[in-house]
Amino acid sequence: MTRKLFTFVVAHPVDVQAHDLPRVRESYYFLEGDNLEHAFATIADFEHVADATEVFGVECSRLMITPLTLLQSEKPLSDWQHWSDLQRRGELESKWMLMAEGPESFGQRQERLFVERFPLFSATDDYGSCAKGAASVFLS
Repeated sequence: MTRKLFTFVVAHPVDVQAHDLPRVRESYYFLEGDNLEHAFATIADFEHVADATEVFGVECSRLMITPLTLLQSEKPLSDWQHWSDLQRRGELESKWMLMAEGPESFGQRQERLFVERFPLFSATDDYGSCAKGAASVFLS
């Protein structure tokens, strides 16, 4: 059977100060295998893959690594979420597959951090119903 090359991008939230915009750390893995699932199984239990928020994979038609190739970078959370949403809806030509999701999405993490940083909004009184929407607006 012909072995193929696959690229995986692993996304983790970056811890930032309350006044900073949310960020995502992307890590890239290049693997060979018989198929996408087999290649992913090779790294699925790696420390920074198993605890990732999202992992996408795609078969490579070609692969070029240059001295300027970054295998890890950071970007604004909004950029990552836009790309991820487009991939999930199949609106891009590339055929990235969602391989894994962590127990907490980026949005859920934002909500949790907002309530931890501003416990006043975690109250269950009349203002509590506004907390969820406020977290999304404040941290986006």
